[in-house]
Amino acid sequence: MTSHFRRAELPARTRVATAVASLLVALVTISGRDTLAASPPCATTTTSSYSVQVCLTRPDPGSVVSGNVGVSASATLLSGSSRVTRFVYTIDGVYTLTDFQRPSNFFLPTAHWVDGAHKLSLSALMSDGTNTGSVTETITFSNGVSVVPPNTNAPTITSGTMPAPGANFVVAAVGDGASGDPSTNSMVSTINSWSPNLFLYLGDVYEKGSYAEFANWYEGSFGVLRPITDPVVGNHEYGVRNAAGYFDYWNNEPNYYSFDAGG
Repeated sequence: MTSHFRRAELPARTRVATAVASLLVALVTISGRDTLAASPPCATTTTSSYSVQVCLTRPDPGSVVSGNVGVSASATLLSGSSRVTRFVYTIDGVYTLTDFQRPSNFFLPTAHWVDGAHKLSLSALMSDGTNTGSVTETITFSNGVSVVPPNTNAPTITSGTMPAPGANFVVAAVGDGASGDPSTNSMVSTINSWSPNLFLYLGDVYEKGSYAEFANWYEGSFGVLRPITDPVVGNHEYGVRNAAGYFDYWNNEPNYYSFDAGG
């Protein structure tokens, strides 16, 4: 017995619809692959007491970024008992920022580096003093910066504001206060409630006084007091390149200086 088959011709409209559906399937498949490619890099560290996984969750590996780009990380205890005390970040192997909060979130001021590919790395310090393995991803900075220019702004030493006639001249002073701890905002609110005429920040932005730490931990809390602030450099600020972050943030404030205030 012989079977005869004839090719069935679909109407043109049906053929177009079939082609569109196939294209959509292909696009969805490609999208799924992109999602997998952008999955966050992670590293697992195992000791005799616990196993922990740290991941760089933002930005995506291989991404092109500019301006202040958000960076975030997470830590998951897979077994045992321990906790993360801090996340430590570097750019191209150079210390950049410590985040004491969990999960970790901050912004990276990418215009403070030259354009091009840079390696963002993360590790965590555990409560038993163990440093986890590092996680590294490559991202590209694009700000039109070929050479990072030095900060040539003049320092702004302030005498504060004058109180109303007959009122006291109120000075507030704080040190060791800027580390990204949310309770700092409560302290700043208390200081603001005094309506101070002058504010003195007596040094130490954590952990090493990098520009990224000033931009995040100091500006994010004490920045509201900046117009009436005279700062002091602390030993922590010298933790990175001879207090470069301090002098950059404070527009080349002198190592020591004097001023008159409130008469």
